[in-house]
Amino acid sequence: MKKLLTFILFMGLLQSQALAQPDFSNLIEIQPNPAMEGQMVTIGFVVGCRNWTDHSFNVNGFIIDYHVTYHPCVIGVPPPEGFMYLDLEVLPVGNYQLNLNINSGSPPVQYQEIINFGVLPVKSVPVTSNFAYWVLLSLILLIGVLWLQRNRLRSY
Repeated sequence: MKKLLTFILFMGLLQSQALAQPDFSNLIEIQPNPAMEGQMVTIGFVVGCRNWTDHSFNVNGFIIDYHVTYHPCVIGVPPPEGFMYLDLEVLPVGNYQLNLNINSGSPPVQYQEIINFGVLPVKSVPVTSNFAYWVLLSLILLIGVLWLQRNRLRSY
């Protein structure tokens, strides 16, 4: 009976670890987020002891399917971490969904992450009214007249 309970406990522990999937949310980022129209959108992967290979993507409207293979860290002292950025595309204005398909491990396991980001339109500087231009021109003329009068007074 004791062996049976130990076996059930051990299998329960293995089952809970088998169902746990890694969290890739802190290992991947979109830059800039949100992007401006005409700006290159890049995807960043945390590297160091991690290795990301076999990058491929397909843009279909506002949905981007991205496939990558992830190789996790091995035991030992890991090198310093940083981001490796890869260009996606210059995308038109809109809200995008990045479907990230990650192949990992041995035996191969596939994970999926969804990252939402946006591309905003470029905001133009508003043209000020004609009144503001007249005020500015008047101030420039006034400063010019005062400068001329001051120079005339100095010459007397």
